[in-house]
Amino acid sequence: MLRLNITENDNTICPDNEGMTDSLRIALWAKHNALRSSLALGAVNNGKTNNTCRKASKMPQLTADTTAATAVTQVQGTTEGSTDVTSTTTTLTTTTTTTATMESESALPGTVTAEQDNTICPDNEGMTDSLRIALWAKHNTLRSSLALGAVNNGKTNNTCRKASKMPQLIYCCELEKKAMERASQCDQMDSTPQGNVSENNWNFTEKIDRELTDAGKAVSQRWWSEITKLESGIDQIQNLYYTHFGINSFAKMASELTTGVGCAVVRCENRINVVCHYDTTLGNGMKLYTVGPTCNKCENGTSSCVNGLCPAASATCSIATTTATPEATTTSGMQTQPTAEPNTQCPENHGMTDPLRLAFLTKHNTLR
Repeated sequence: MLRLNITENDNTICPDNEGMTDSLRIALWAKHNALRSSLALGAVNNGKTNNTCRKASKMPQLTADTTAATAVTQVQGTTEGSTDVTSTTTTLTTTTTTTATMESESALPGTVTAEQDNTICPDNEGMTDSLRIALWAKHNTLRSSLALGAVNNGKTNNTCRKASKMPQLIYCCELEKKAMERASQCDQMDSTPQGNVSENNWNFTEKIDRELTDAGKAVSQRWWSEITKLESGIDQIQNLYYTHFGINSFAKMASELTTGVGCAVVRCENRINVVCHYDTTLGNGMKLYTVGPTCNKCENGTSSCVNGLCPAASATCSIATTTATPEATTTSGMQTQPTAEPNTQCPENHGMTDPLRLAFLTKHNTLR
């Protein structure tokens, strides 16, 4: 699970500016971009009328440029609202990773991390933190656009119905490990995985010199676009999923039962393989997601909702071992894989972790 790996009083992003902390900078930056994203997606009320402000076609995400370029900030925008930031720089004196869980202010998180850092899933070689965060953010951006009612339902003039309890995805190292095993097969990778594996995959055989981050985001958009390419869209009266719809890749990304994702992008000799694994597999007749007012059925109410997404349902990652059925809507058929967390701030106190301490501290100060 991606975690904010900075302490409350760190000042590494703009070390020459006293009086501000990294956590405060990130909170304000994320809040601004969350609000701009909601405007770009057409989810902001236009006054006290029943109308919303019109969508924005080229709203850029704000950057955090401190003018001294010693590291690169990877920032993802939404393809259906804000545009990707093509280049932005920030100063780093130490390696820090911006964590964004659902306690964050934005479903469009950025990261301040060295290009080749591997601190999120250090046991998995071949992936970098910036690439992980790019793919994780892309998935949540797309889910956010669906929850807010900003995704076209096929080639009709209608949009898909809003989601009332769409959770934000967490990033799972165990799922990434399985995805890496597949992607590393290079030209031996079959298009269909063996067994009950919830997987999306694609390979590029042209323009294989492209950046891996660009390849991963482009493929994610391709999977998602299955829903917009349907001639008549899907029937959302019951909002059930069936394999013959031809939206299998989209469904894995859009299902409210999907709570975790892990991806791998591998450059082979003559191709780039992109593979993402998910913690839930869907069967025929499953409800894709619960329709209704955005966030209306989040467990902790609408106040916990960020950019149309409810808080992540679990702090652990699961590997899909069985296919969900219409009668089985829990994760009881999954084997959970707990995520190891550091305990460096109060090492003599067992049972607590640094991210959990920071979460409590931040939450209390947010409420105050």
